[in-house]
Amino acid sequence: MLTVNALTSADSVIKQSLLLQMALSVFAVTSSPARIVLCVVFGIPAIICWILPVFIYKATYKKREAVVAPIIEKKYDEIHEICSKGYKYYMNNDR
Repeated sequence: MLTVNALTSADSVIKQSLLLQMALSVFAVTSSPARIVLCVVFGIPAIICWILPVFIYKATYKKREAVVAPIIEKKYDEIHEICSKGYKYYMNNDR
């Protein structure tokens, strides 16, 4: 079973490899003579891995929202019911 620390360390490894790919791409293009093929080989996957998490996050957010939204609505309904009962009790016993 993965723990929070294991997920954090895995996330850290992914970020480090992404930064390494981007750095290799920059060093390849700025070297003398410029190695454009290496720049493309390292740069394209780095850019894809940089942009891909945005779409993954949006998809995950929508799935999670679909699960959690009905639960939140149910809790709101429970709170409304309790508050309306309390209001009725207060108004009846106020006189």
